[in-house]
Amino acid sequence: MQRLLIGTCVLALAVFAVRAADDDTKPQKPKAIFMELVQKYRAAKTQAERSTLLETYAQKLLDYSTKNSTEADAIDALVMVLQQLPPNIKGDPQAKAMVAIKKNFIDNKEAPKAGRAQACGIYMGAQETILNSSKDAKAVAAAKAEMAEMRKLPNTELKGLVKDLYVGATLPELKSKDLAGKDVKLSDLKGKVVVLDVWATWCPPCRAMIPHSRELVKKLKDKPFVLVSISADAKKETLTDFMEKNEMPWTHWWNGATGGILTDLDVKFYPTIYVLDAKGVIRFKNVRDKAMDAAVETLLKEIDDKTKPGTE
Repeated sequence: MQRLLIGTCVLALAVFAVRAADDDTKPQKPKAIFMELVQKYRAAKTQAERSTLLETYAQKLLDYSTKNSTEADAIDALVMVLQQLPPNIKGDPQAKAMVAIKKNFIDNKEAPKAGRAQACGIYMGAQETILNSSKDAKAVAAAKAEMAEMRKLPNTELKGLVKDLYVGATLPELKSKDLAGKDVKLSDLKGKVVVLDVWATWCPPCRAMIPHSRELVKKLKDKPFVLVSISADAKKETLTDFMEKNEMPWTHWWNGATGGILTDLDVKFYPTIYVLDAKGVIRFKNVRDKAMDAAVETLLKEIDDKTKPGTE
């Protein structure tokens, strides 16, 4: 899960600064707690002061969620701990936030379904981060078990409220158009390792990937592998004009700037990357460059191992 360093948050969130309520009898809201932390963090002179502030305010956010668990923003306080604060804070508030999310929302059948659904997505996202990047075999095994248990909810109590696009899920069918206007679909690629790269020509990080992707495609030209770049450019001509000036010898689909695959994959940033195994199961997400190479090689090896004599 991406965590924003608090120093960065100072600038990014300054425009959202809010004043604490004048009425001291009312609990300070999560956003106000966080912005108070930002202001004090900026004024702190030493790292020791900053560390104490992070520890103190992480606990304030946790306390708010516990004491105001019926409030709509109770889960927001936990999300701030998980996603806005840096790791390695004394007392491990992120672990405590995960416990609270599961206990107070996911396992609490009296909690509003919308809140339970949001909590389920947050929890699965955190486990996905472990699966995507951890080198700790025990942590990975535990995350797999948690994901398997959590995955039951989108199909039962929270059906229709949680979109399971996390590592370990089979990606639903996707349909689009190629550059010739022909209908294309994801299921046509079954049996191959597939990298889905949702991008746009106006996106600098997307463009920066092109040379590396070009080399990867060249290296794997005789392997059961396909890279599919799915353009979110508003006009197809923008994409085709760009490709006339930039060598991109792999599969391209054009989606447009809204709807379609962007909705199907709940795209919130570019590039959004899914790496699928030969069965269409999501195995890695948002990996780039060498990390993408390693992911693809791992899945290609699985195909090779299954085709060896004496294997099923």
